[in-house]
Amino acid sequence: MHTSLSRAGESYSFASWLITARGNVVALKKQVSSNIIHSETTRGICAMLMNFQDFTYYNVGSAPNYFLSPYPSGYSAYYVQNARTNKIAFKVILTNFDQNERVITLTDGSELFIIYPSSGGNYMSDRWYIVNVNEATGTILSSFSPVTLRFNQPTAAYFASSSRGTLSPATSSLQPSQVPAIGAVNLAFIGTIGSTTPFGQNIPFVSIYINS
Repeated sequence: MHTSLSRAGESYSFASWLITARGNVVALKKQVSSNIIHSETTRGICAMLMNFQDFTYYNVGSAPNYFLSPYPSGYSAYYVQNARTNKIAFKVILTNFDQNERVITLTDGSELFIIYPSSGGNYMSDRWYIVNVNEATGTILSSFSPVTLRFNQPTAAYFASSSRGTLSPATSSLQPSQVPAIGAVNLAFIGTIGSTTPFGQNIPFVSIYINS
């Protein structure tokens, strides 16, 4: 059996046929489906998908030119060390799979936040706002420009600031008596999709271990 796939606008067209051992072509009955939904539930939900295999954190080098270290490799962000004493940053790889192939633009309110359950039914939390990074050097830029996600193009997004729209490198707010800690990570994105349509998406599903 042979199947070919061609792209026409925003729809797919499949053509299939059977070829016997003697080379005869057997026609297949044509069937049309107008509502095919594809969901990659192990990678993400909604318009943007996160690559869960490439979730990275870095130590942030000192001023005046803050930079990511070790860059570009970083460390696995599922196990973070010295988050209380070292300024840190996170990187996620996002892919835009909007069904209408519109551009997604992330604005400065987008953030990565961690919630830590604690005794007594209370919760503690940390947050890092989105920043821009010079991909060639790993330097974190002091001002922010919206991050553009084009259709089906994996794009890195970095989170390193305690302040929205500017650069203020941060450590975790956990106290010595509160570590090690396990937290639930959420990515809260805001921005636009297409030209001006407001957009927002939350990506959960990640747990993180803060060692010290």
